[in-house]
Amino acid sequence: MKLFFAGIALFFALNCFADRELRLIDATGGAPLKVFMQAAVELAVADEISIVMHKELPSAALKALDNGDADAVIIDRRFAEGRPHLLLAAEALVLYTHVANPVNKLSKAQVQEMLYAPHPTWKKINGLNLDIQRIALKNSTPSGTLMRRVFGNKVMDDNIFKVDSMSAGFTFVNPAALFFAGFEPMPPRAMKVVYIDGIPPGSAGIIKGEYPLSLHYAIVYRQKNELLDELVKVLSKNKYRTVMKNSGLTVLLP
Repeated sequence: MKLFFAGIALFFALNCFADRELRLIDATGGAPLKVFMQAAVELAVADEISIVMHKELPSAALKALDNGDADAVIIDRRFAEGRPHLLLAAEALVLYTHVANPVNKLSKAQVQEMLYAPHPTWKKINGLNLDIQRIALKNSTPSGTLMRRVFGNKVMDDNIFKVDSMSAGFTFVNPAALFFAGFEPMPPRAMKVVYIDGIPPGSAGIIKGEYPLSLHYAIVYRQKNELLDELVKVLSKNKYRTVMKNSGLTVLLP
């Protein structure tokens, strides 16, 4: 992410004399939206546009937008608050467990309790007299940062076992385990997904915003902007859709 914003600053310096300027703010809190800058670079090179982009907290970003100090903000849709916006992408946190575990669904409140408790057990949930072995991807991964954002950046229990990748996490899943990771359409056969508040973590639920452990990122703007429309057209190209999908995002662009 540091390299990402260093690249933004460098790119702006190389294009500061362009006649047309698009002012953007990233308020996603670390979402894997590097593809947005890649598209901006392509647009700026082709059309001699100056792209100015920096990072802010949601409240400061929206204040800058309302004051006319930015043309658009990339932000969690929950913060759009009635402003005009275009959905960009979504990402979801999914819970996997072993097929031998009788649990099929949990509430979001139960999941939160599991994450903050020092020694959560399965006993009251599915009758297993076992501690819940929680597995999650490391904080440096996209799913790791997503996990913190979904649950409000609260400090989680230190005993959660952290792994480097999805495949490594699946290796450790057993009947007592609960693995927090990104959406995987085809998990290993011995794994199953856990429904949250009765909703499965499928593409349909994620796209509609019904799945409780998903976040939607939107481009929020104050008024119609020709340069922003051009950027969205570039982002809609197949190559950028592919990059977003490979980053664990569900593309929501038209």
